[in-house]
Amino acid sequence: MKKLNQEIGKRIKILRLTKELNQEQIAAKLDITAGAFAKIERGETDASISRLYQIAAVLRVDIFALLIDNYKKKDVSTDESGVTDLLAQVKQLSKDMQKVKTEMAVSNLSARKKK
Repeated sequence: MKKLNQEIGKRIKILRLTKELNQEQIAAKLDITAGAFAKIERGETDASISRLYQIAAVLRVDIFALLIDNYKKKDVSTDESGVTDLLAQVKQLSKDMQKVKTEMAVSNLSARKKK
């Protein structure tokens, strides 16, 4: 388990340095001491899943970036177009489903009239 904690801590540190943040800045956003955050980075403490989610949110990455080596997902702060596209697809699907429901209702009504 210690090796896993160290691997996760290493990824956190790399991401933190990539974002040009120091331990104190991250710790302040997590409402913990810089020393407690340093222990997470060194793998000396077993961070809970909820804490890892918080760290991922502060670093603006998917939690899988902390858990999986070489995880290749876009930074969530720059993935707004993907979210917009997904919302457009959901809206279109909703419209299509409504159209199918209407067509089925008309078809059922026509079938009842024929009886």
